[in-house]
Amino acid sequence: MQPLLGNTFTGLASQGIQRTVDSDMKFSSTVGVLNADERARFERMLFRSTRGNCLVRFCQVERPIADAASGKPENKMVFIIFFKSEVIGAIIDRICGAFGARQYPVPDHATLGDATKLRTMIHETTVELADAREVLIKNRELRLALCSRLAQRYHEWKRVVLREKLVYHVLNLFRADVSGMLRSEAWIIAAEEPEARAVVARIHAVMDLAGASMLAPVPLPWPSPPTSFKTNEFTYAFQEFVDTYGIPRYKEINPAPFTAVTFPFLFGMMYSDIGHGTCILLGGAYLIATYPGYRKTDSDGNEMLGSVYAARYMLTAMGACAVYVGLVYNDCFSLALAIFDSGYRWEGAEDGVAGSVSNGAVANSTSPYGSSEAVYPFGVDPVWHISENELLFFNSMKMKSAVIFGVLQMTGGILLKGLNALFFGEGVVFCLEFLPMIIFDCCLFFYMVVLIFTKWAIDWDWRQLQGSCRDGITYDGRPCSNSDPLNEKCALDYGGDTGGGGPPHLIN
Repeated sequence: MQPLLGNTFTGLASQGIQRTVDSDMKFSSTVGVLNADERARFERMLFRSTRGNCLVRFCQVERPIADAASGKPENKMVFIIFFKSEVIGAIIDRICGAFGARQYPVPDHATLGDATKLRTMIHETTVELADAREVLIKNRELRLALCSRLAQRYHEWKRVVLREKLVYHVLNLFRADVSGMLRSEAWIIAAEEPEARAVVARIHAVMDLAGASMLAPVPLPWPSPPTSFKTNEFTYAFQEFVDTYGIPRYKEINPAPFTAVTFPFLFGMMYSDIGHGTCILLGGAYLIATYPGYRKTDSDGNEMLGSVYAARYMLTAMGACAVYVGLVYNDCFSLALAIFDSGYRWEGAEDGVAGSVSNGAVANSTSPYGSSEAVYPFGVDPVWHISENELLFFNSMKMKSAVIFGVLQMTGGILLKGLNALFFGEGVVFCLEFLPMIIFDCCLFFYMVVLIFTKWAIDWDWRQLQGSCRDGITYDGRPCSNSDPLNEKCALDYGGDTGGGGPPHLIN
């Protein structure tokens, strides 16, 4: 960075004119620092406001410096303005304030020309800077020490303040009674009434105020009591999940325990992937492992993080069920796992399993139909993932499985509604709501489940053989042709389009 003012002025001296600082041509000056982006506007504003009666020079600062107001590093420029009139100086001061330029006092020309005064001023400035730095460091150390002492008792003070706020909040619910007493009516869990009376007696003994307060039951009739469910760390998330749909009435069957069983498993059926389920399982396990450390910290500061930790067991159960159903479907990141030996062999492949297989090759079962060797040890045979009818097979299997468990859950919910109606003696609800619902459910959905299991129990190879036509003769010896409908060729004559020779379209 070049100096703004030289030590000598040679312009007038070269012409034989002697220049002194005490002459009438002495100028005033102001020095400051300005944002580099404002240079053009600042210079234009100075020229227009002073009508050109000032001289300004700029010099770029070599590296960004922190802005005094924002604290962010910015590119700055040092400027010096020469002017003659005090009126012009006032105008320049207002312009510098408008542009956010920081002005700094500099010594006059007489001081700059005296080396002794200049060294004295530099020394005093250096000492002031050192003292200011020392004060700042001491203040920072004092602040850190004070904050450290306060932080040790922060949680204790916070608990005291919250407790006091809760006490005053409860006191605001009381009503003034005779003789300056306060009276309030509240619900209490029946099993915790002895503990509440013991707390009142203990407070009286500690404060030596016998009979200052009393706990007595309110005479009947009572309004409808609120619902209170006792939960633990595992069931809390499921109870909150159920409460989002509606809080059960007093003495109704709580569906949260049933939800704790069915919801993770139904989620696993929807997710049904070993890889993705493992990610959720590991995430839940991490939340369980880190929860003790999180509880010791300020656990009330982040509501969203607290909700995630509250659902840690739910997430773990969901991940475990997703891994289990993924093993059943033999699906890991949409890829099959050959955990056990396949029960099929491809035609044209070496030993039935190795080598190249052309499109359209047939996979033959290695065991007779219905034998125990034909059953894959666990889950789905991986050969189905590379078959032509993969999508048809898996969609059919997953849909049927989802229908079965969905109907079971829905039927369970209807039965809970009927039990609640019987317990409360609501005959109208039982007859006009529960019975039509359960009849409709059994006649349509439960019947469909029965058909699904019936289809799975039938030997369709034998059924299709009944509807085959070989060499113009049906299985029972009647003449036929390949163009004849299946229900005419099938000897079972069960009706429908297939006559029993194929599965019903409803459960196909």
